[in-house]
Amino acid sequence: MVAACPFPTSQGTQVFIGQLAKALRRRGHHLYLLTYHYGDKNLNSPGPLHRSWRLPISGKLSSGPSLQKPFFDMLLALKLDQLVQRQRTEIIHAHNYEGALVGLAVRRLRKVPLIFHTHNTMAHELPSYSQSRLGQHVAAKVGRLLDHQLPRRADACIAVSPDIAAFISQHGAAADRTWVIPPAIEADQFETCREPSAISKESAPHLLYAGNLDNYQNFDLILESLPEVVAHYPQCLLEVVTNSPIGRFQNRVRRKGLGDRVHFTQTTSFELLRESMAKCDLALCPRISPYGFPIKLLNYLAAGMPVVICRGSASGIRHRVNGWVVEGNNASAFAGAIVTLLNDDRLRRRLSENARKLAREKFSWDRWAPKYEEVYRKTLADWRTPSYRGN
Repeated sequence: MVAACPFPTSQGTQVFIGQLAKALRRRGHHLYLLTYHYGDKNLNSPGPLHRSWRLPISGKLSSGPSLQKPFFDMLLALKLDQLVQRQRTEIIHAHNYEGALVGLAVRRLRKVPLIFHTHNTMAHELPSYSQSRLGQHVAAKVGRLLDHQLPRRADACIAVSPDIAAFISQHGAAADRTWVIPPAIEADQFETCREPSAISKESAPHLLYAGNLDNYQNFDLILESLPEVVAHYPQCLLEVVTNSPIGRFQNRVRRKGLGDRVHFTQTTSFELLRESMAKCDLALCPRISPYGFPIKLLNYLAAGMPVVICRGSASGIRHRVNGWVVEGNNASAFAGAIVTLLNDDRLRRRLSENARKLAREKFSWDRWAPKYEEVYRKTLADWRTPSYRGN
């Protein structure tokens, strides 16, 4: 399993990769997880780890392009080639597009099947890392090229959502070798989170956003909706728990006159995240792109938090059953959903109970780990067919 990223970090994708490796090892697989040479020194790896050759320099921990990454990817490919030969690897399971590029180079050289695990689409996400229109235009073109070229060259693809699966199939990935497997979560980590409490107009309800602040997360929707919420609940407080730089967002909050209504905690600590979840009344997920799966949603569900979420990222969420789904990118509608739930103690409790149930029944590793084995078996069977190997 190759992940072209720093590891471990508190980013949702890296947390998911670590839990996936752990789940497959529990089922008896001899799995070698290979990552960049560095990670967050404050976090422990969830299991055995192989790294590319150690360098005296390291890159950023957050996602997105950088000038250093092509060099890191080259070293990762060399290390992967060494591991594949030494361990007599049967399958390369590559996460994200850079992982697929690394895996494809070794696949051709060592004749080992490659499974491409895509957590996003580059045409939709890559432009979000640029601040200029020209940069966004160039990034969109590069992203479309990657979307068109990489998935169809893999021997199988795993997509975290149906929208991603449909997108890569439209761009050449074989539909009969493209699988949809949503992320899963170890829900028992959140057993200590409290049940929803009653809220009155005199209360100081706490809202939670827990995740990175990259542009594709659409965090500005929360800031746009907050004044309307504060008009109904003047003591309302937004708790933002993130590993991202917070300076530019603190400036935006001050300009909006909301400095005393927003509290930022910049941390990678899972314990601090759990503490924040335990004291907050509602969780917020403003992401509007359907081309991904926010791991923060799984955390919210496992903690039994009533969630307000935009339709684009509401995979598995049923409106008013296990969450409140907001259509479109509308700040007034988002604020209205928050106020409605703060006003309705009974509905919040019902959403909380159903959220916990959803996390344990639909997003458990016991349910989804066997699906990866099915992908592995099918890919190996196809690969061993002489006519397929000749393609």
